[in-house]
Amino acid sequence: MSALAFNPLKAARAFKEAGADEKLAEAMAGAIGDAADTVERKLATKADLNAFEQRTISASDAFEQRTISASDALGQRTTSAMEALGQRTTSELEATEQRVMSALDALEQRTKTALYRTLWLQTGAIIAAVTAVTKLLP
Repeated sequence: MSALAFNPLKAARAFKEAGADEKLAEAMAGAIGDAADTVERKLATKADLNAFEQRTISASDAFEQRTISASDALGQRTTSAMEALGQRTTSELEATEQRVMSALDALEQRTKTALYRTLWLQTGAIIAAVTAVTKLLP
């Protein structure tokens, strides 16, 4: 039984009663019947729609899972990259601190050396002055 419930005999009778000759009435009823069959073959049934709904839900669920997985993977890669950047930054800061400390130590050593040299020279000058003054005294 057709879902459209088209009855070609009833249609042909109606066309004849409306004044169409028998051949024309049968031809029109046949053409409409063929069109109804074509439309019926192309119409989706409730089962077709339910199956489509299930496929759509499954595809949507799969897409959601892929999206979540991709997001999780991106988050892990981002976290790893940030941790690596933090470690590199820490290493670079430590290396810079070591260079600065070495430069400060070298500067301190040079300053001490210059200070000691100046003190020795001044001490020597004072001793020479005291010696000279002592020789001048009676």
